[in-house]
Amino acid sequence: MFRRPRVSQVLIMVSVLMMGSSSASFVHDEQLVSSAKAVAVTRGAVAAASALGLTTEVPSAETVQTADGLASVSSAPDGSEVAVLVPTDQAQPFVVLDGSGTSVGIGVPRTAGMQPARIVDDTVVFTDQESGVATTVQPLASGSVRTSVTIAGPDSPNQYRFPVSLEDGGSLALRDDGSVAVSNEVSYLDQAGKVITRRVVTSTIAAAWAVDADGMAVPTHYSLEGNTLVQHVDLSATRAFPVVADPFWSTAWHVTRCAAAVTVAVASLVIPVSKLMKLKAFVRAVGGVRVAAKLLVGATSRAEKARVIGGVIGAGAAEVLGIEAIMTHC
Repeated sequence: MFRRPRVSQVLIMVSVLMMGSSSASFVHDEQLVSSAKAVAVTRGAVAAASALGLTTEVPSAETVQTADGLASVSSAPDGSEVAVLVPTDQAQPFVVLDGSGTSVGIGVPRTAGMQPARIVDDTVVFTDQESGVATTVQPLASGSVRTSVTIAGPDSPNQYRFPVSLEDGGSLALRDDGSVAVSNEVSYLDQAGKVITRRVVTSTIAAAWAVDADGMAVPTHYSLEGNTLVQHVDLSATRAFPVVADPFWSTAWHVTRCAAAVTVAVASLVIPVSKLMKLKAFVRAVGGVRVAAKLLVGATSRAEKARVIGGVIGAGAAEVLGIEAIMTHC
């Protein structure tokens, strides 16, 4: 079985290549060295931020290199799968796919001197030697994505814009705790045939964090410019560079994971017929898997989920919520 080289192995291989290279290839290899260093720095920063309680470390996903970038598939014990596609084209957002469609797409911050992306290990890296910034995008085993910006020094930019592609009716909203809620309007017919429209929070982007080279927290926060998430990093008091800033999309794919779980459950041959019939009735009544997932995720407690399901199909909420995959992923 082929095993991808670790960062240390990449650096060794690059060093060997550089020993006998021409000046033209030296520039090429220098970018690979910078990319590998950005990956190593990011991983150290994530560990430091986790120790400070600013984020959670999540194992990386197994990735496959494609013609357009990296792809990974995250599987749950129930058989549901979520695919993450990370393109090397800086103009294209990375996306998460499930069996029922595409969820939120998110782009990387663009800088004037950004170089063509490089793939190092399981990470896509965009570097900008002029501004001293490197952006890494890494698929995670949870089906989410970690996007990190490595800031080389005090003269580097202190604002980074992440364009977010939302579904029709979607919106972003800052919360008091610094996180960002992604919500969507969902319309469906209740049991009486009345059109019900609800705005439900379908995902959350965790509060911004940043740490310096000494593992100390650096002040940072989000603002919103329409559908663009802006991370502000206060570098004024920082002396230990590089600084790593990270908007961790830890729960940004909740609806996608739930939709995948519902899709698998609907096709299951092992779930009791009584539960399966109620789930299918709920999905059919609201207009499909995607809407069902949004409603389930948007209901934040078991009691609220039961009220939503009961309002659509009457009796049967207990059977739907008795499906383990639904309660785990929705």
